[in-house]
Amino acid sequence: METLRMTDYSSPDGIYNIPLIEREINNRFSFFETSLAGNIICKKGETTSKTFYISFHDIYNIQETSIEDIFIGIYEIGTKAPIWHKYHKFSNDTDPSLGVDFQRELSFQVDNLELSCGSYFVLLGNIQPNYENKLLNFAGCYRVNFSVLPNGYTLKENRPTHYSIKYISNKDKGKSSSTKYDSNNLLSFTDDFPSYQLSITLETAPNPSVDKYDLLIFDESLCCKNYINNVLTQQTEIISFIPPYGLPYGTTHLILYHNDKPYIHFQCRRNKRLGTLKAEYINPNSIYRHLLYHPTLQLYGCKKIKKNIISILNTHDSCFPKYLCITDKSGNGYNVVENIKEDFYKNHKSTYITNYKSVQENSFIKNNKDTLLIWHLSQTATSQWKKVINYIEKYLKVNNLNLIICGTEDMVEKLFDKYNYISQLIPKNNRWHTEPFSQMEMVYNMINNWHCEYDAAMPNYRTYEYFYKKVFTME
Repeated sequence: METLRMTDYSSPDGIYNIPLIEREINNRFSFFETSLAGNIICKKGETTSKTFYISFHDIYNIQETSIEDIFIGIYEIGTKAPIWHKYHKFSNDTDPSLGVDFQRELSFQVDNLELSCGSYFVLLGNIQPNYENKLLNFAGCYRVNFSVLPNGYTLKENRPTHYSIKYISNKDKGKSSSTKYDSNNLLSFTDDFPSYQLSITLETAPNPSVDKYDLLIFDESLCCKNYINNVLTQQTEIISFIPPYGLPYGTTHLILYHNDKPYIHFQCRRNKRLGTLKAEYINPNSIYRHLLYHPTLQLYGCKKIKKNIISILNTHDSCFPKYLCITDKSGNGYNVVENIKEDFYKNHKSTYITNYKSVQENSFIKNNKDTLLIWHLSQTATSQWKKVINYIEKYLKVNNLNLIICGTEDMVEKLFDKYNYISQLIPKNNRWHTEPFSQMEMVYNMINNWHCEYDAAMPNYRTYEYFYKKVFTME
């Protein structure tokens, strides 16, 4: 039931029909979030965006009465009437600790609405935040601007005409200037760490109503360490960032995204002199095209596994192996299996084999198709392997099950030598293995373990460099 009067309001970007706010607003909320904010980029192959969410948290009435109805509307800039709106009537939950009518959360999806590329805003009426924030006051209502942008695969590439990189010591940071800085990086909270300055000049000036550029920073093993949003808002820009783990050693990979399309890969050898900055346009078969969408490609000790995955991803109508064996030579096998499960078996229910008794009693395997079985050999006594394999053989193909086996090199060799069924089930090209960590991966791992052990410790350049020197001076 509509309980608010509407009126025409003239603003710098148009006249809009919005709720008339004639008195003090008693409805309050502590936190508001929505997918309708900032820039929304259409998915690859689509020209519209759809399915959005809106969420309020901790809603109450300061007069200690029932929460009054609120207005939520979506407007296209320059169009008077809302293209979608809703009056929401609350069902209140009484919170005795507050002594007022209170609703912990209101969340809903906006379905059956497709937005073409353009500029829009969300309008909230008869409710306001209980603290100062970045929401724009709009004639007593609150406004959140957003844009729907085309996917980068539909846009012409705006190629750089110049690019370079420069090392900035922590002592010289105050003397340098930049237009963007990765302030979300934990390392930026201390002055300990050096930084790099990436300078880029584009062929033409970007169009703010169409173009969105983001820079992702990866370490030597292609693990993403930071994301700098909305770079290159001008034709020439200097982007300052802290190298992965704050260490000016090894190799840094930078990927520039244009409206969610990864299109340029920069690579520099990290040292204080910084050699030539190499750049390449990312082709459809490159690992850099897939990095952000498949976290398995960012794991340490997995060079050969990554090559196998890229080969599968670049094969037309490819699918991931139904039966796979991972030989763990890095001590990271469990993590690798978990990432593969999340990356490539998302639509499968999974169950773990620990011992024969648990398998025998697992009605889940008997009664569910398209299930992923995960068998870590170290969790099952070798005396029970034969019984487990007989059980797997009985249900694997009948129920269209998938299987991942993981174990040390000795365990895997013993399994294939002793059990012909498994040897025939998993061909050699589906027998993958991790590798021992490289020296830089050992440094990264030591830093990560140090933070796990000293959870509250702030990043410390001397500690990080100590780990680096310790690894690289090992005989």
